[in-house]
Amino acid sequence: DLTTLDAAPDATESKTGWFGGGRKPAATPAVKPVDPQAIKVPDYLPDSHSMRVALAHRYEAIERVDAQVGEILARLDKLGLTATTDIIVTARTGPALPRAERTLYESGVRVPLIVHRADGRGAASVRQDLVSLVDVAPSILTRAGLKPFAWMQGRERFVSAADSLLLTN
Repeated sequence: DLTTLDAAPDATESKTGWFGGGRKPAATPAVKPVDPQAIKVPDYLPDSHSMRVALAHRYEAIERVDAQVGEILARLDKLGLTATTDIIVTARTGPALPRAERTLYESGVRVPLIVHRADGRGAASVRQDLVSLVDVAPSILTRAGLKPFAWMQGRERFVSAADSLLLTN
């Protein structure tokens, strides 16, 4: 857990967290509040005060995650692990809004996927083909020098020489 490496265990804290970890999570970074009135509501959502507030909360959550990823990257750098650590950041589609999570509309199936390879390959690139999250596990195994299990539905997408044809700077 890179967010708590320096933290000393507290005898009073709970031992029932993720896998009984027993350490307190890092503080959530503060972010600038998003003004609901400044949001452009997508055409397929109702333009109401409650929808604007919901979207503002979602955008603030994205900012908090971005700040947390930045803190983790800084911690990796401080520990001297940046040059040997591949980083994968992804998320679910967000809250259950109309045409979003649990739908097959573009807004429901599109999720963020950021891959940073320690070797720098593909830096500042955007893939032009479809990559599914089922491709992540086979890609991690291949990157680690292991063969993906035969039952895995995804395929390796981060390592092969053919990938260079699918990246644009």
